[in-house]
Amino acid sequence: MLFSADASGMWGRGTYFSTKVKLAKTYRYQVPTSSADVSKPVYQILVADVLTGKAKMLPPDNSIKMPPEIEDASLAR
Repeated sequence: MLFSADASGMWGRGTYFSTKVKLAKTYRYQVPTSSADVSKPVYQILVADVLTGKAKMLPPDNSIKMPPEIEDASLAR
């Protein structure tokens, strides 16, 4: 999971999830340890079940401020 608080994310500000641990590993958190134990770093990642709805393919655009409208959506904004 990566939280992008500014427009540096591929689709602007938001929380990004991945189905591949290899990608999530890039944004892992290294737990602070004592200087005597630096040979064995400890990392944390957040594992989550993410419920998604309809998807819409978009080209990268970091100016997006909210999800795009999706045709045939059952809920209006």
